[in-house]
Amino acid sequence: MKVAVSHALMPEGMELLKKTGAEIYIADSSDPYEYIEHIQESDILILRMGEFRRPIIEKCRNLKAIGITGIGYDHVDVTAATEYGIPVIITPGANQHCVAETVIAYIMAFSKNLFRQSQELHAGHWEYRDEGKGFELFGKTVGFIGCGKIASSTIAVCNALGMKTIGYDILGREQAEKAGCEYRDSMDDIFRESDFVSIHVTLTPETRNLVTAKQLELMKPSAYLINIARGPIVNEHDLCDALNNDRIAGAAVDVFCVEPTRPEDPIFKAKNLITTPHTAGIAKEAITRMSTMCVEGCNEVAHGRPSWQAVDQRVFEHPRFKALSEK
Repeated sequence: MKVAVSHALMPEGMELLKKTGAEIYIADSSDPYEYIEHIQESDILILRMGEFRRPIIEKCRNLKAIGITGIGYDHVDVTAATEYGIPVIITPGANQHCVAETVIAYIMAFSKNLFRQSQELHAGHWEYRDEGKGFELFGKTVGFIGCGKIASSTIAVCNALGMKTIGYDILGREQAEKAGCEYRDSMDDIFRESDFVSIHVTLTPETRNLVTAKQLELMKPSAYLINIARGPIVNEHDLCDALNNDRIAGAAVDVFCVEPTRPEDPIFKAKNLITTPHTAGIAKEAITRMSTMCVEGCNEVAHGRPSWQAVDQRVFEHPRFKALSEK
């Protein structure tokens, strides 16, 4: 078996790959075209960074699995992969605690005004302590757009802190209540009621620009928006406008419409904004779990065994996969 990897996995993941007896090629590149000949010869592609769209999938039909070390798959054309009988494997739950902790860190930072306090003190303004900018989280409301695994972990911590949690999910009441929060049947109600709104949905054509000026105008002037999902879910222009005109109190953004970002991007000129470079799910433990889960899932399907980690389970009905499973 041959495996192409865009970038080396954590040592535990690489060791697991070696134990399969696979011949491994590490491209150290985010552009699949730079190592397409290796992908074409491979049974498995593990993509840590880079896009993998239909034109290149059509040139790499020998693949038996495409692995992603994470849960976001908007950079891979799953529809095209399924058409050719190639399962796309993700790692649900592997980084849910890490991402949840990041959301809580943002909430804590906002509630105690940590970044502004640090800046003022560095500037020699000890008297800033008298401005009383901090507030307690107890009794505040956190609203969740999407109530999956990461949201449920975040909700558990918020509830433990004495916060009220409400959620909207396209799967309805059962999904929200399973996550541990009160259900709202309208996304607008989440924006109206919440002191913090946290985005937890996958990027799809339907969720692109899900949050625009319309939703931001529903928020309290004292409320904060947190996006650790995908950049294009929130309209960056509208968010900048809301921040710069004090329509909301602040925002925390870990994901952007264009990545890598550039210093001149307008988002970095916005007021009261915390930014991090798409690192909400990056911690040693989380990356290790993502690496090993990805290898395990890819190895399963490459040997003709269906995996719960496949994005589109219909791929296992494809004649190509069925032929593989019968070997």
